[in-house]
This record gives sequence, C-alpha cells and structure tokens, in this order.
Amino acid sequence: MLLVLMVLQVMVGVLLLSIKPVMQTYRLHYFFKQLQTDMWYAQQVAINSEKSVALVFLNAESKYLMVSGGNLIMTRDYEKDVTLQTEVIQGRVSFLQDGNVDRSGTIIVKHHEKKYRVVVLIGRGRFYVQKF
Repeated sequence: MLLVLMVLQVMVGVLLLSIKPVMQTYRLHYFFKQLQTDMWYAQQVAINSEKSVALVFLNAESKYLMVSGGNLIMTRDYEKDVTLQTEVIQGRVSFLQDGNVDRSGTIIVKHHEKKYRVVVLIGRGRFYVQKF
C-alpha cells in the first residue's frame, strides 16, 4: 500500500512539472490569437467608421489600447511574462480609413527564453508571426 502511494506521488510530481511548460505555451498562443483578433477588429472599425484606428502598446503596463480620434475603444491586458519591443513601429499600429496600415514595422515579442517577431506589412494591414 505504501509503495503504491509513493509511486502515485512521484507520478503526480512529474505531471505537475510537465504542465508548467504546456501552460506557458498555451498562454503565448492565446496572446497571439487575441492580438490577431484585435488587429482585425481595429481594421474593421477603421473601415466601417471611416476614421483611423490605432493600437497603442503600453509595455510597462502589460496592455494595449485601441483608440480612434482620441476616443478609447478598448483596453486589453496581457500576461506580465510577455514583453514587447515596439520601437520600430513607435509603439503603435495605425489603420487608416481604407483598412491599410500607415507604416509597416516589427514588434518583437519575448516570452521567457522564446522570441517572436510580429511583422506588420504595408498595404492591406496584414501581418504574420515568426519565431526566431
């Protein structure tokens, strides 16, 4: 009986150690999915309202804002483990009235030891995520 309990305890310990990396990967995947959805939403708001819409990244506060004409549309918080370097795009992605972005750029996303690049393409406001 004691042997069975010891084996069970070891199995639970191994399981708990293996869950943490899976949860980290899931959280990062969720961040990218949410960012993708919010960027598409900002693009649609810009087209429908015929006003420019910007996603403003506040890395120190682990959040980004969606603003249009000085009005706050939405605030989105993200995990503190995720850090963004947005110097290339000057901390914002702006969608014009026709849905295009005003300038292309790159957002570097760091999550623990992993680094990703979100590349925003000029023109139709498309973007993609690339691991490096």
